[in-house]
Amino acid sequence: MRIEASPPKGRRLSILFSFAYDSNGVYVLNSANGLGGWKATNTFLSRAGWSYGVPLLTATQFVVIKHTANGQDVSCPTRSGYVFQDPAGDRHSLRLATAVSSTYCGNRTNYVSGLDNFVRGALPNCETYTPGLCSPVDIVDADGTVFNFRTPFDHFPAGGVGGGSLPYSVEDRNGNLITVTGDTDNGAFTFTDTLGRTANRTRGITYRR
Repeated sequence: MRIEASPPKGRRLSILFSFAYDSNGVYVLNSANGLGGWKATNTFLSRAGWSYGVPLLTATQFVVIKHTANGQDVSCPTRSGYVFQDPAGDRHSLRLATAVSSTYCGNRTNYVSGLDNFVRGALPNCETYTPGLCSPVDIVDADGTVFNFRTPFDHFPAGGVGGGSLPYSVEDRNGNLITVTGDTDNGAFTFTDTLGRTANRTRGITYRR
């Protein structure tokens, strides 16, 4: 279900906005202490199936523990599960993944380019998680519009099951630019359109049971 609340159109490039509900996103599989189970979705701008219909990137990061011959445990960080939510609220699995390679972790393959029938995603090919080096992700849709993300891990809501980020800019193939500012953990942000107007602003989200 989509409840459209889009702002006035900008010059050539406009941002869509809606309140969205997806019944298949109410619960997700989750594990704790070796036990699996279902948990209500609680990610950035999404809770129990409800979400803001804005461009959004989510991903999962976890650590694989390798046991060495001398009895030590080595952490092998991994990032995967990159999903792009487009401005219409539709989700696209990008098939991206990065993992640290080392003597103990092994030679682990990075998947730095992925796509479905509608969008393509790309991130740097690197083996360390140096801030600003391995984090940026660029998403390009079928019209050539580029969604620029610094990282998919800006926000981890309390009790959440994954990170999430808004783009810092959206640019079409003619150079028209939409910028995003004021991006905070509680969902307060501002979209500035191609004419320099405040096209969309939220004051944050309060969830009630």
